[in-house]
Amino acid sequence: MHKKINIGVVGNGRMAQFHLEVFKNIPNVKVICLSSTRKGSKKRKITANKFNISKSYSCYKRMLIENPNLNAVIIASSLEYNYEIAKFFIINKVSCLVEKPIALDSNNAFQLLQLANKKKVKVFYGLQRRFYSSFVKIKEIQKKNKLNSIFIDAPEHFEMILKKKKFKKKV
Repeated sequence: MHKKINIGVVGNGRMAQFHLEVFKNIPNVKVICLSSTRKGSKKRKITANKFNISKSYSCYKRMLIENPNLNAVIIASSLEYNYEIAKFFIINKVSCLVEKPIALDSNNAFQLLQLANKKKVKVFYGLQRRFYSSFVKIKEIQKKNKLNSIFIDAPEHFEMILKKKKFKKKV
């Protein structure tokens, strides 16, 4: 018999809903808690009821404090908070799947990966669009030119996101 894996989810948007739909069909995975912003409390309650999640929080830090048995967390929050949230869970030795982008710049992404190695936790990031034609083309260019890696340092709708003035600091 496989050990039950306890999962927490940070965020309650479209990507979080996709993950929750998948987890409800995996027998040895249990989503035990959900966290989203205070202003999202009504939607969070609806999601918790829909997916039979017994605990929901407006603070991801409290979510971990009250659920020290978390094995992993899905971070599907607003992109400007991915780095800070992932760093918190990594420091506390909780493995993470972070929806892209893992951070707003390559230095922070590299820092998270170094920290994960130091803390001996797994960190994954969502690449659900890796088969889009634009990404396939980049991969072809990479292979043809024998490049070790390509790092795209901005989300696909970055200009639109900047216009919303969501960031506290200049990006």
